[in-house]
Order: sequence, then structure tokens, then C-alpha cells
Amino acid sequence: MKNSIRWIGKRENCGDIYMKKFKWMKAVVTTLIACCLASPMQSFVHAEEAEKPKTAEEIAALEDVASYIAIEQTSGKILMEKNQDDVRGIASMSKMISQYLILEAIKNSEITWETKIPISERASKLSANYSLSNVPLWPNEKYSIQELFEASSIYSANAATIAMAEYLAGSEAKWIERMKEKLESWGIHDATIVNATGLPNKYGTTEKNPDFGDDVENSMSARSVAIVARRLVLDFPEILKISSVATKEFRPGTAGVTKMDNFNYLIPGLLFGYEGVTGLKTGTSETSGASITTTATRNNFSVIVVVMGSKQPLNRFKVTTKMLDELFKKYEGLVVGIPGKSVQNIQPYPVNGGADEKISVDYGDNFVAAVPKGTAMSQVKVRFEPFKELLDENNALQAPITAGKTIGNLYFQMPGEDLGYVDGQTEGHVPAFAGYEIDPSNIVTDGYRQVRGFVEKIIHRIQEFFGNIFQKVKGFLHAQEA
Repeated sequence: MKNSIRWIGKRENCGDIYMKKFKWMKAVVTTLIACCLASPMQSFVHAEEAEKPKTAEEIAALEDVASYIAIEQTSGKILMEKNQDDVRGIASMSKMISQYLILEAIKNSEITWETKIPISERASKLSANYSLSNVPLWPNEKYSIQELFEASSIYSANAATIAMAEYLAGSEAKWIERMKEKLESWGIHDATIVNATGLPNKYGTTEKNPDFGDDVENSMSARSVAIVARRLVLDFPEILKISSVATKEFRPGTAGVTKMDNFNYLIPGLLFGYEGVTGLKTGTSETSGASITTTATRNNFSVIVVVMGSKQPLNRFKVTTKMLDELFKKYEGLVVGIPGKSVQNIQPYPVNGGADEKISVDYGDNFVAAVPKGTAMSQVKVRFEPFKELLDENNALQAPITAGKTIGNLYFQMPGEDLGYVDGQTEGHVPAFAGYEIDPSNIVTDGYRQVRGFVEKIIHRIQEFFGNIFQKVKGFLHAQEA
């Protein structure tokens, strides 16, 4: 408005024209003020921030997707979901389980990135099937774990995955048992694991799983896939450096050189490139359709999105893009818990039989509160619950207590829609560590406490005695005034 008035004043600096313009603008301003007074300003804010209606294309893409889930990466808080517990085929997203087990083997020094492994005749034959995703593997050569892992992660190479499974477990069947055990340890009970790759069982040829038909493939729910992805990126964040590679050559300078273009088109620089996407894994089959697990971070707020069962392969990218837009627009992450940091705003917990009578607790793990943008830290409530087996009959912790020992859990409540957590919990939680060491009490400590208790009782009785006198005097004076 100021700019408009200034322009009029300069260009139309003569009576009638200026006054007409001024009166017109005054009427407009008056009308706007009246509207603001008639309805709260909040209604204007909502109108400006209101979500644009979905286009026909977006609606069609959403309807095409069978299920999805979005979670905050650190806490596992569910932010969006559709049919999250419906079990369906996961195709090559299965390779995330093998990725975890391989990275775990490296961590445990069973293998290194430089370990060279042989290729079985079966794996070599499968690698020659170019109707599937593969890189060529020759039976008379050895390949490093690093190049096979990259082929599996970037290009979803099936034979490369089997080669590593056979080397580490002795056979694919034994590797499948490891996969199942790991899923069980994560609380995943809805999974069917047929093989290491996610291919339909028939591609196992002479070694296909005898427990299943030819067209059966690995399956689980979107929630379970999100649990796998979360464990993978939290325990082995280096996976994101590999899974976010847009393109790379396998064995450059050799006869088997293969250009490996990442099938995750959401990686920046590719077809649906999205700022902040860091991985993770796609999966496609005729039976289960097209799926994708995506990790993304903006402004230190990290999410995992799983989209499954799209009949039109490109729709998984469109739906994920829309979900990421909404997530980063609506939510932010407040870092509440940092390992080793003392928990504030909760009372120290009583301790019995110790040199100290109370103990403070520290955060045992990271916790990021996924909250609507603009939420204050004070709105995130923290509650400590000790392990019942550590309490005495008076519900006090029993000394001695070792510093850093897990003595309970910290639970978090926060504003925003409550869809629970991916692990099935209703509240976010992390372990609570003892903030310091408490030794058993001794004779001196016990004697001091007895004396202190005796003195406190005397003081209490004196206060009670003089308090009663004061009340009687006060009553007498009121009676005299009446």
C-alpha cells in the first residue's frame, strides 16, 4: 500500500485525481479492517496455508499404491500410514536384510571390504540372466565384498547378493535362516522369507525353496519394512553413502564392465530427484508390483517412507514425493535426548540403602521428537519409569547402583497426531542410565541420617506446637474484634 500511495503522490500531485485515488484506497483499507474484525486473523492464516486440492494425477497415484508408512527415523514415530499392516510382496527390498547381515559381518571382523570371494556355478549362471538385474560374474574369478555389495545395493544385482550369502553362510538356505533370526530379533513376525534376493521362488532353479511354490516371493508389511530400514540406517549409516550413488561402473576396464544406474529415481540428479533423499532400496515384481523404501533428511529432520504395491512403477516415486512434501512442511525434529546428557525437569528418584538418597538419570540413547512445526521444547514431556525388579517394597531403587547402568526407561509425550510408533509402542522411549555411582551406605552415613531424622522430627513438632498457639491467638483476637 505504501508503495502505491508514494507512486500516486509523485505522478498525480494535483487535487482531484489525488483525492479520488486516496478515497478509493481508504475504502479498500476500511473494508479489509472490517473483515479482520468480523472474523479472527487465524482464518486468513489457514486460508493461506491450506493444502492445495490434489490433482487428478495425484489422486490416481495414491489410489494405485496399496500401502505406505512414513516414520521419523530416530524415534520410529509414525507420521503417515495407509494399510501399514497388510502383508504383500517386497521383491528386492528384501536385500536390505542381507545388507544388514553383511555390514554386521564386516563389523564383527568376519570379512572385510577387501575380502575376495569365489563365485559358485549357480551364481554365475544366474548372473547371465539379463532379464533380471545382474552384473556378470565369472566362476573362474574372485570378486571383492565391496564390489559385490555395491552391485547389490546400487543395481540390485541378484547373483551378487547370492554369492555373498553363499560365502558367508555356506549356502543360501542357511543364509535364509540368518535372515529369519534377525527379523525375529527385531520383533517382525509377519515375514515370509523364500530367498536372499526377493525374486520369485522359480528363479532358484535347482536350489529353489522346496517349502514354496514357483511364484511365491518374500513378503511382509510396510510397517515391518520400515523397521528393517530403520535398523539398517541407525546401526550402519554408511549404507546411505552407497545407496545414494546415482550411477557407477562395475569392474571398469574389464570385459565385464557394467554401467549400474540406480533404480531409485528419487536420488538427486535422477528422473524424480528430490532434495534431501539419501537412499534406500526399490523393489519390483510382476506379482507384488512396484515398491520403494526412501530415506530423506532436511534441516536435521530425517524420515523413512515405505510405499508398496503400485501397478504403475512411476507412481511410487510420485506418491513418495508428495508424502515428503507434506512431511517436511508439517513436521520438524526436536532433539530431546542425547546419550550421556542428564535429564532435566524430572525429580531425582529415591534410593534406599545408599550413600546418596536420590539419583538423577541420563539419556541412554538419542531421541528426536517429531512434532508439528512451531512446537516448543517445553511441550515435550519426559517421564522416568525404573525397572520393577530393581525396586524395593517402598518402590525405591536399591543401592548399590553403578554409573551408566540401565535402570529403567524414559518415555516421551508430545503434541501432534498420535499414530503410535513403528515398534508397536504407544510412547517414544529410550533407556535411562544411572547418572552417577551410589555406594552402599555405611555406619557414619546411617548415623548421620538417624540424627538428621531425629532433629527433623523435633523441628516439625516445634513448628506444629507454635503453629497451634498461633492459631489460638489468631482466633482469640478475631473474637475480641467481633
